[in-house]
This record gives sequence, C-alpha cells and structure tokens, in this order.
Amino acid sequence: MKFAIAALTMTLLSGTLPSTAAALTVIDTGNYSTGEYVFRSGSFGLSPGKYRATLTFSSAPSFFWQGYVEKQTVTNFFCEDPSTSGTFNCGGDGVPTLYDFVPVTPTRYVANITVNPFKTVPFVSDPIVRYDEFDSCCDYYNFEFDAGEAGSYALTLGAIPEPANWAMMIVGLGAVGAVMRRRAIHVAAAA
Repeated sequence: MKFAIAALTMTLLSGTLPSTAAALTVIDTGNYSTGEYVFRSGSFGLSPGKYRATLTFSSAPSFFWQGYVEKQTVTNFFCEDPSTSGTFNCGGDGVPTLYDFVPVTPTRYVANITVNPFKTVPFVSDPIVRYDEFDSCCDYYNFEFDAGEAGSYALTLGAIPEPANWAMMIVGLGAVGAVMRRRAIHVAAAA
C-alpha cells in the first residue's frame, strides 16, 4: 500500500512540471571547419514563459565574438476623445530587450529569456485611458565565432520551470522519502 502511495505521488509529481521543461527544441545546427568564421541569425516564436537558449559547440571556438536573443515589448496607448466619447489608438512604441549568450563552459553558452503575457493597464491621465502591452519573441542575431578546429554547433531551447513547480517537486520527493523511510523502519521492526 505504501509503495502504491509513493508511486502515485511520483506520478502526480511528474505531471506538475511542464512537458517542455525536459524537452529541448533544436533551433539551429551546423558544422564548421578549422579557422572558419561563422555568423548565424534567425528567428523563432515563443509563448509567455521563461526559457533558456543554449548554444553548444563540439569544440570550443577560438573566439566567440557575440550573440544574443532579442524580444520586442510593444506598448499601444489609447486615448479618449471627449467630443465623440470614443477611444482610439493614440500612439505606441516597441522596445527591444537583448538577452546575451553568456559562457558557462568553453563549449556552452546560455541566454535566459522571459516572455511576458499580454496585459492591459488602466491609465489615470487625460487623455490616455489605458495601454496594452505584449511581448513578441524572438530573433537571434550575430552569434558569431572563429572556429579553432573543425566541429559542430547546436542552438537549442527549453522551458525553465517556475519556482512553484520546483517547490512542489521538492515536497513530493520529501513525501516519497518519508514513506520509504517509514516502510524501512516497519520492515526492520518486523524482523
């Protein structure tokens, strides 16, 4: 019975983490020759959440020039026209955010990306009555490097679980450990 409870706890626990947390999506791959200069760019779509883009090399570049992922945060302002009592779009802007690839090891670089959900914010000012804000993501630019020796690279993307999911996983593992410990004590006492 206790084993069944532990198995059920683990089953429920495994359902708390997003399926994309473990799965990696390959965005770009390629090979390079000794001494070659490599320059890559492209784009991919993301829904709201936290992600980690990882650039992995089979052999360390002799020089990594730069690399980043860019998202755009678009804000649209809405004003009220007193003569018509109507609301209209009265301006907006798009602000880029750059997430740099940071070296973790000589053959691995990461960029952590946050894509925020759409939101509407009331604005207590005349004539602006509200603004809408949303993120569009992502472009990757200028990941460029000099190859020290021949090899390959891969740009992958994976979701980063939210802190609540990590907390639930830790609690679940603690519960499983407690059940197993009680079972070991019970078996030892019976012997």
